[in-house]
Amino acid sequence: IETCQQSDGTFFNYIRYIDKKPTSQNQQEDTSDAFGRSLWAVAEVLQNPMLSPDIRKKAQEILLRALRHANKMTHLRSQAFVIKALIIAQKELHEQHAEFLALLHQFAKSLVSALSLLLAGSVLNNEEYLQLGKSSLQFLIDKTFLTNMYVPIGHAKWYKKNEERSYFDQQPEDPCSMILALATAYTITHVESYK
Repeated sequence: IETCQQSDGTFFNYIRYIDKKPTSQNQQEDTSDAFGRSLWAVAEVLQNPMLSPDIRKKAQEILLRALRHANKMTHLRSQAFVIKALIIAQKELHEQHAEFLALLHQFAKSLVSALSLLLAGSVLNNEEYLQLGKSSLQFLIDKTFLTNMYVPIGHAKWYKKNEERSYFDQQPEDPCSMILALATAYTITHVESYK
């Protein structure tokens, strides 16, 4: 992640294997998902007591350099990743607490239909966010569980309302994300079906 961080704090998403230099694809595509995922990853490292203090300190430096760009995230998924990163990091970075809360409020308002509202609602003690988060998760469950088996939406094409979904070309992060979402929902709500 440090290799992918630019001097201004943002991240490249694509680098060449051999020389670790950024590719032109970074200018051709939106890299906000890479930004959100990178922030989430370094937040996980930052709070992990099993890692060395040097590695955790490096993660903190990367996160703080990137933080000034967090409020520019406009895509829902990127905002959800940033929410997760902020919630994790705020336990370690007490000096940034007010800044983190302001960003959480900003993105939670933006994510009215996204799952991260469960996390934001729990931290912010906001019942509306919790209810909307549960409703969004239920929508996702209804669309991705077929006869009690998880079948993530394929990425071969966009799944639009009242159109046919893709059953192939799923991303490996989808099952992991669903497991984390259900585990988080259970921890927050204690609704047995999430378990």
